[in-house]
Parts: sequence; structure tokens; C-alpha cells
Amino acid sequence: MFFDELLFLAGSFNLYQAIIIIGGHFLEYISAWQNLNAAFIAGEPRHWCSVPEIDNLGLSHGLRMNLTTPIEEKDGRTFFSSCKVYDRNYTGITGDNYLDILGWNTTKTRDCDAFVYSKELYVSTIATEWDLVCGQKWIKATIQSIFFVGRLIGAVFWGFIADRFGRKKVYIITLLGTMIISISSAFYPEIISYTVSRFLTAFFITGVTQTFYVILMELVGPKYRVATGIIYFGGWTMGMVSLSGLAYAVREWRKLQLVISVPSVIMLIFVWLLPESPRWSRQNNKEEDAKEVIKTIAKVNKTTEKLPENFTIDLEKGKAAKGNFIALFSTPNIRKRTLILCYVWFANSLVYYGLSLNTSNLGGNPYINFFISGAVEIVAKVFVISGFMYIGRRLPFSFAMLFGGVCLIATIAVPVDQNVIIVVLSMAGKLAIAASFDMAWIYSAEVYPTPLRASGVGCNSMAARVAGIISAYVGLLGDVNRVLPYLVLGIVSLISGVLVLFLPETRGMSLPETIEEGEQFGQGQRFFACTGNPEPDDLKKERDIGKENEAMHGVGQENGAVYNRGKENMGFDHENQHVEKSKPTAEMINLNRL
Repeated sequence: MFFDELLFLAGSFNLYQAIIIIGGHFLEYISAWQNLNAAFIAGEPRHWCSVPEIDNLGLSHGLRMNLTTPIEEKDGRTFFSSCKVYDRNYTGITGDNYLDILGWNTTKTRDCDAFVYSKELYVSTIATEWDLVCGQKWIKATIQSIFFVGRLIGAVFWGFIADRFGRKKVYIITLLGTMIISISSAFYPEIISYTVSRFLTAFFITGVTQTFYVILMELVGPKYRVATGIIYFGGWTMGMVSLSGLAYAVREWRKLQLVISVPSVIMLIFVWLLPESPRWSRQNNKEEDAKEVIKTIAKVNKTTEKLPENFTIDLEKGKAAKGNFIALFSTPNIRKRTLILCYVWFANSLVYYGLSLNTSNLGGNPYINFFISGAVEIVAKVFVISGFMYIGRRLPFSFAMLFGGVCLIATIAVPVDQNVIIVVLSMAGKLAIAASFDMAWIYSAEVYPTPLRASGVGCNSMAARVAGIISAYVGLLGDVNRVLPYLVLGIVSLISGVLVLFLPETRGMSLPETIEEGEQFGQGQRFFACTGNPEPDDLKKERDIGKENEAMHGVGQENGAVYNRGKENMGFDHENQHVEKSKPTAEMINLNRL
């Protein structure tokens, strides 16, 4: 019997799968904590130059600031400088003459030698401990960029290792690496070792989440992969929301690093609960291992009596179509779509992380801003489901990017003292971008032909990782002018929203199977079409033959169904799936935010 037939008999969405899904959901909490903790661990509080020579004068804060700190103007506001101090001889100031000196008119300033930090929002951060402010602020951005480099390398490296040596081995290695490195990050005494630890944390956690997700999706039936993906990635959203609460309660960065890292130890339980992928085992001539997993699934799901007493797992038949990276650019239509989608993914990632990691620059309370930033993603997922199910692909996709861009650019016109309006517009933009990011994964999995689907999504994902590396520097533009980050992110988003309209509509369309089908996919559609064209007669004939074959083998019948037929589910064609050759779905390759 084929694996999917056996999985159906053993239970493709039951207690066994529920246990694994819950573990994956919690793992995404940890992933969100490690990916986004820089919003608080690298937070920059209000600060001024330290002048220890006058510490013993007993001056009030106001007098001290007037005596030592020049006033600057930016964006129509005046404030005490965070990076400059009056160039005076402070050793000569006493309690008797400081008022006279205060009256002197001086404009000569110099850079701070040391800093005093406000404890109002943070007790300690890496910025306060290592003085990563003013002229050293770029170091903080570089640390975050190096983190994203670790993610990029980890995705490629661990994906190859998992395919070669097995999923579970990679899970164990990367989980141990994540635990050890992330926990030890709380104890490094200097910035270089901390930066290395951030790179390694990204490198390992990308492997552990990616591998866990692949195993999980190989253990559930096609009908339930959408629900599984929503529950799994819901952990990222809830992790983002909970991070704001944890950071608010624990305001010392080393303690916070421990709080978000120690829970990874809980995932050790899945060293025993998580199986090796039975599909991988069978493909690599380890049939007995695969059979044991099937028996375990049936035992936990209480369906053992449904399995044949002595069964074998047949390798799935069908032509193994192979594609490569170069083929993405070999034909004009696929090349055009690849280039557009690479930019769209780049734009989504740049705006998403540019907003998520710079909530402290919005004004107001950074903990509340970050909480709202996470909460809006819940609404975004509702928009994705309703828009893609009932309207189409391109128009909701384009609208999300255009709306996000308009909201971000609109913040430019808001007076700087209107923090509430700025936060509302920024969060509306974040909601739209979070929705479009989910749409990008789904759409890319539908528009590429089967031989190029994994390569296409992988190419798009690489563009997103590059944007993640750059996004760490977006916040620095705000030091030049407050409006620059919003202007850059808004323009990038608007361009992306327009480009999406030049892609084909995929709603109601069967996934293209060959490169030739992919090249012709969507030809002749109206510009604002919400559903795809009907299939050509020759393709329809082939699919009808496939359905007849299914009926002959009992697949699709109630008494032996492997896949339940039904209406379009998130745009994936389940009606045409069958045992010998099942089409890949977006959920199988959706590695978003892993």
C-alpha cells in the first residue's frame, strides 16, 4: 500500500497529530522570541552625556542638564542633546560658581565620553551596557543583520542535511544547539561573543523549526494541512504578543534572554515524541522504520485494527519532474513572474521586519506598540482567508500592499506630537503587510509549475532573507529625519502592490504540472480577473483520465478514501490529487518565519 493510504487508515488528523501540532505551536513561540527580541534587548532608552566631575554638587536634573547639555532641534521639536556635551572645564565648577557659569554663553560642544541612561523603560539593554548609541548605533543594527545572515545560511544548510541524513537527526542537533547557544547568550561579557551567539542562534533555530515543520506536514493528510499550518504559525503570532508582556515584566536584558531561552528545554520531550519522517525513511530504503511509525500512529489514535496485519509501504510512482534554479529564468513568462515575486517578497520582508523591530521609534510606550504589532497579525490571517477564498488572489494581494504603503506614507503628514495617530497608521500598515506576507507564500506555491515550485519559492525566500538583513538599518534613517523610514517602506510597498497586478490570477486554477504549462499559465486573462481561465481542452482531458483512474483504484470513494473531495480550500486543488502522484501544496513548503 502507498504511504498516504496507510496514513489514512492509521489516522491522518487525530490525537497523534494533535500532540505534534501542539509542540510545533509552542516551538513557534520560541522562534518568535529569538527572532524579535532585539526590539527590547537592544532597546535604546533616553540618554545624555555623563559628567562625573559635577556629581557631588547636588544639582537638580534640570540644572545639571542646562549646565552640561546643549539644546538641539529636530522635526520641529527642541530637546536636550543625547550625544553632545558643552566643552567646559567641569573640574573648576563648584557649588559657589555654577550659577555664574550657567549664565555664560557658549556654543562649543564635543561628543560624549560616557552616558547616563534613563531607567524609565529599560533597566539594562545591550545598548546601555555597551554604549551602542550615537556614533555606535550602527553596531546594534549590524548585530541584527548578522542574525538574519545566520537564518539565510541555516535554511540552506539544514535543508540539505535533513534531506541527506534524516529529519530527526537534524531536529536533535539543532534543538541542542539552540538551547545551548541562546541560554549562554545571557552570560557573554563582551559584544563580539554576543554577536557570534546571535548568528549561531539564528543558524540553529532555523534548522529546528524548519525540520519540525516538514516532519509535521508529512504526518497529516492533505485535507488538514491548511488547518495544521494555521495552528502551527499561530504560535509565531502569540509568541510576538507574549514577548511584549515578558519584556515588560523583565527589563534587564540578560534575565530576559534567559526567560525566552530556557523554555526551549521543554522541546527535548519531542526527541522521543517526534518520529523520523516515515516518508523519508521509505524513500531511503528504511521501510521497517517507516512501518514502525505507522504502527505507533495507529496505536496512539486507537486505529490499529484498521491496518492490515502484514503491510508493506510501496514507493509512490509517477514521473519525478526535476527543475533547477536556472530554469526559473529560462522562459519569458516564468522569468517575469520570478523577478516580480522576488521583489514582492523582498518588499514584504523589508517592511515587516522594518516595522516589527523598530516599534520603539514610533513614540509612546514600546511595550504597548509591540503588543499591538503582534495582535494585528491575528486580524491579518482572517483577511488572508476571506480574501483568498472569496475574492481571488491578485486583488487582495495588491490591495494589502497598496493599503500598507499608503498608511506608512500617511504618517509623514502627521505632526510629531500626535503619537496615537502615528501608531494607528503604522499598525494598519503592519496588518496589511502581515497579510500580504502570508499571501505571498500561498500565491508563489500556486503560480509555479511542479518542477520549479520548490526552487521558485526558495528563490523568493532568499530575496526575503536579504531584505531581513537590510531591515535592521531602516531604523537608522530616522536619525536623519523622522519620516525617512516610513517614506522608504511606504514607497517599496506601493511599488510591490502595483507589480502584483501583472501576475496571473490563480483562484480556481489547477496547479501547473510542467514547465510548458507554467509558461502558458494565466495567458489571456483579463487584467482585473478574480478567477483564472478554464483549463485548455487537452489538459482537461488528461485530468478527466486521471479521475477515471482514481475511480478504478477506489481512491476518492467513501469506503477507501484517501483524500476527501470538497470545495476549494485556501486555493489548493485537492480534487485532482491522488495516491500515485499527489500535487505539492503551499502548506508543504510554507516555511514562512521558520
